[in-house]
Amino acid sequence: MRTKRKSHTHLIEKKSLEIVGSILPDYWTIREYKPDYGIDLEIELFEPKDEDKKRVYDTLGEHIFIQVKGTENIDFSTYTIHERKNVEMYEGVQGKPYKKIDVVKFQLDTAELYTVERMSSAVPILLFVVDVNNENIYFLCLNDYIEKVLVPTDPEYYKKKSKTIYIPKTNILNKNNTNNQIPIMLYAKRPKLYSFFNKINYQAGELKYLSEDELLKIYPHFLQILLRLDVWEIRNLWAIMGDYFEKLNILCEKGKEGIITFSNVKERDGLWETNFSFSKEYTFDDIYYFTQVRLLWEGLNGLGNLYEDIVREWFLPTYLNELLHE
Repeated sequence: MRTKRKSHTHLIEKKSLEIVGSILPDYWTIREYKPDYGIDLEIELFEPKDEDKKRVYDTLGEHIFIQVKGTENIDFSTYTIHERKNVEMYEGVQGKPYKKIDVVKFQLDTAELYTVERMSSAVPILLFVVDVNNENIYFLCLNDYIEKVLVPTDPEYYKKKSKTIYIPKTNILNKNNTNNQIPIMLYAKRPKLYSFFNKINYQAGELKYLSEDELLKIYPHFLQILLRLDVWEIRNLWAIMGDYFEKLNILCEKGKEGIITFSNVKERDGLWETNFSFSKEYTFDDIYYFTQVRLLWEGLNGLGNLYEDIVREWFLPTYLNELLHE
């Protein structure tokens, strides 16, 4: 006869969750899912602020979902990166070998992977493989891995019982890394970014066909809508967002003067007509001003494509990610 037993697996699970809590900022709120169906944790991000000589923490309204896998035996290996074209535009045919990288290998049930795929890329699910002996976390965005790595090479992966996942060894979080929160913050902002891309697409489409008089009335309203969004906080992580944030602020503060100033266009004589002006005439600077406003929104509208093509491959074992880090 014996009493009920606690398995060693439960101890590893408990320790892995404790390690996650000790490595991430202590002012973030970690909620455990019980029972779980592929998602173990939900993390709500907060930011510290000093108010009335007191330290307080404001929620960012950002959440990230985590699948935690604890292990005492990290399987280190190498993975061959092959040259390839953008899988969003071309079939995932791999070219010649490019280089080998150090990775962590981990086996996942395909039922878990397919669950993540059905959640779509708008809800990032991170895999945390926790080395409980050395207290390291190796992370991977499963949504991006499935779309950019797994499906292009094995579109019917779900017919198998399990798949080996390859996590770049550089995707590491630990107590010695002062930037542990950066990749988590990047992924947590994805829903805001997708909302931002959708709003930009709408605004750019409207500005494209407005008359000049209507454009002058409406674009400042669009501008205020964009500048109040806190999605711009990602500009410290994705530099091009900082460039556009600066341009929008210049346009907000200086209007036409800002447009002409940062493009260094000299005023020219003569009056001009546009496709929408009919009998009304404008100076060259006016025409340039209208054009640059529309072009600015067209540039903003391209951020969604850049995010899909480039940013979603950050931290993945892919050819593009390796090129970006060279």
